[in-house]
Amino acid sequence: MITCAALLAERVTRAVVISGSSLPIDTSGMPRMNKLFWKGLGTMPIVGTWLQKQQRDMILKMAKDLDAFMASRQGRKMLENGPKDEVKFYLDPEIRNAFGRSSVESYRQGSDGIRAMTQEMKLMKKGWEVDLSKIPSGLVYLWHGTADKNVPVSNAYKNAKVIPGAHLEIFEGGGHGLFLGNLEKLGEILNS
Repeated sequence: MITCAALLAERVTRAVVISGSSLPIDTSGMPRMNKLFWKGLGTMPIVGTWLQKQQRDMILKMAKDLDAFMASRQGRKMLENGPKDEVKFYLDPEIRNAFGRSSVESYRQGSDGIRAMTQEMKLMKKGWEVDLSKIPSGLVYLWHGTADKNVPVSNAYKNAKVIPGAHLEIFEGGGHGLFLGNLEKLGEILNS
């Protein structure tokens, strides 16, 4: 989204980046395993592919029976330790099913999807290849939660420093899915 704002500024009227990473991604604040994954394991030719397949298989299994997953030890742990603003949405069967369908979609291409995920990780470890200072002032809104462990909040602060007039909003206790509780506010920004 940030790249679109930089390269297509004449066509983009507003961009809202929710839980987005800086480039290169800042891994400080990530759990140790996530950090190792981003620092190199996730893009290694054999190990990275195997890890990506393990993640895919876990997500596909979870999405196949979300109710069983939520009742499992791992699901209960997610509910107990997850950001409070997100947990209530995972308890809603309709939202949970939409989340499951969305997660499965990202792996629909099979082995090509695994290669695409690896390529995306490689791209996120690089710096921006566009000049973000060229983005028109005030075009970009950055939303980030302080409890986001997938993409730590430090990424939002880094992006705010280089994007002219960025509207930075930090959600105390918000996680990676903070948009779920802020859909109305998101609609207001996009429609204004």
